[in-house]
Amino acid sequence: MKVYLAASISGGRDNLAAVRTIQAALKNRGMEIVNDHISAEDIFDIESAYSPQHIFRRDLDWIDSADRLVAEVSVPSLGVGYEIAYALQQAKPVLCFCQRDVTLSAMIEGNDDDNIVLVRYDTVQDIPTAIETHFR
Repeated sequence: MKVYLAASISGGRDNLAAVRTIQAALKNRGMEIVNDHISAEDIFDIESAYSPQHIFRRDLDWIDSADRLVAEVSVPSLGVGYEIAYALQQAKPVLCFCQRDVTLSAMIEGNDDDNIVLVRYDTVQDIPTAIETHFR
């Protein structure tokens, strides 16, 4: 199964540990992350080689090629919101992870589309179990 992993980049990398935990748990289930570089420390350097137009088109192509989108939404990000909406428009399943104590946008938390699931977690150690439960 191919997964597009959405996480804040320009909006802040404060939750990189959670992103890496999600990424590892998905890979442990044999899933391919189509944008595997999402957790790279030097992602700004990696992405600086490309124009915004290239990144936009490439990322939409990756979402199109993926079976589902998984997102860490604790850090507000216009890009992640766009990616989630795009995936839902393509009728792709979307799994969102958010720290329990974060006030989340109503556009995510209030979304009643059958293809989106929101999982709140207390610590990053909760994430692998949540992934196992969700994909069982």
